[in-house]
Amino acid sequence: MRKTIIPFLLSAVMSAVHAQSVGDMFVSMPDSLFPYLAKEQRAELVNLKRLDPSSPAVLRSVFNCDVTMSHSVVPDDILTTRIDSTVEFSIARLHNAAGDSLYCVLQTVAAPEKESVATIYNKEWERVGDVDFTGIQFVHRPDTMQKETFDNLTRLIEFPMVEGRFGNKGDIVVWQNVPMTSKEEKERLKAILKVRVLRWNGKEYSPENKE
Repeated sequence: MRKTIIPFLLSAVMSAVHAQSVGDMFVSMPDSLFPYLAKEQRAELVNLKRLDPSSPAVLRSVFNCDVTMSHSVVPDDILTTRIDSTVEFSIARLHNAAGDSLYCVLQTVAAPEKESVATIYNKEWERVGDVDFTGIQFVHRPDTMQKETFDNLTRLIEFPMVEGRFGNKGDIVVWQNVPMTSKEEKERLKAILKVRVLRWNGKEYSPENKE
């Protein structure tokens, strides 16, 4: 009986570890989340990247667009793919307080300003939460800036859009894009718009709003 149990336990442990790979998660995800490539094509893209981690792997999608995998999938915990220049799709492996693996999917769409949404899933691809970007304070008035100048700049921010990317250990670096503004106005807005970081604490993402 003992000889039977030990191999079973080892197999279960190895299966659990294997399921935590971001590459395997990318392959196993529902087609509804990533319709650009079928499961077999996603597996091919991951294998191409594993064969040559130093170079991007590229496949042509059925939608007549290039799908490029840029981040290494072994041993990194983050996988990033780009669909032409319009969509970026990233997966980061997270760890919760119970020691299990969760996965954050960060999707960025350019329309034409870029905007991101982030959703958290378990290893069965069940949605367990969303990352809220709405409460992040991006606007900051420098001590040397006059209030009138600051007020004039804030009036330019009518339709803010949040863009993000994964940083270290699954942290999300976020910043605010401001559509319907000129190149000159965007340059001026840099003085009051700050980049923020959302830290993963094992349960949720929380903003680190340090100046």
